[in-house]
Amino acid sequence: MNFFKSKAFLILATIAVLIGGFIFYFFYGFPWNLIKHTSKFEKYLDNKYKTEFTIDEITYDFFHSTYHATAYAKNQPKISFYVGENNRTKETEDAYEYETWRYQAKKELSPIIEKIYPVQVNFSIEIADIKKSEIKNSQIPDYRTCTTLEIEISMEGYEVTAENKIKELQRAFQILQSLKEHGVYLHHFGISFKNKTMQLGHDENILINSFNDLDTWLKEYR
Repeated sequence: MNFFKSKAFLILATIAVLIGGFIFYFFYGFPWNLIKHTSKFEKYLDNKYKTEFTIDEITYDFFHSTYHATAYAKNQPKISFYVGENNRTKETEDAYEYETWRYQAKKELSPIIEKIYPVQVNFSIEIADIKKSEIKNSQIPDYRTCTTLEIEISMEGYEVTAENKIKELQRAFQILQSLKEHGVYLHHFGISFKNKTMQLGHDENILINSFNDLDTWLKEYR
């Protein structure tokens, strides 16, 4: 008997289809709901920000019966962000503002750090807090008016010595001054060296008026 026409093959094929269907449902839900929510998220974003968006990837949360996706504006594909349903309220929400501010800050401030530290260092520029969010005429305001930032610079392979200490204090002060000139509200600023660390909160930062003031905050690792 031809195996592909046998009862055993039909049973195995049925099981395979059922398993495949369940796997698809677990990650994406029903196909028609996938299409429905893709359209729903696009319309939500288009209406809120008055520009066209593309839903890049959409998934289904089996345990909460909610859909979640990543998206980007057609006129700004570099900014990928979250859009989806809140697991508790089921309301649609998004992170377009947050990711736009994050992109703006990194694009504007990264060159400052790279100029002061021409030898490649690792650094991060992240949003620490959102002061306010006021979308007017569907336009997202500048990150400086709405966020506080956290900036970390890592130089863990570089040791601060008596010979280069002043130079490092001057470079740190130069960055802080540049950030102030750009109107950046710093929630936290830190530099990590091989043997020392400098960590300043907002309250400490506003007291810094010269590179000598930073000496107090350059401390040995404990």
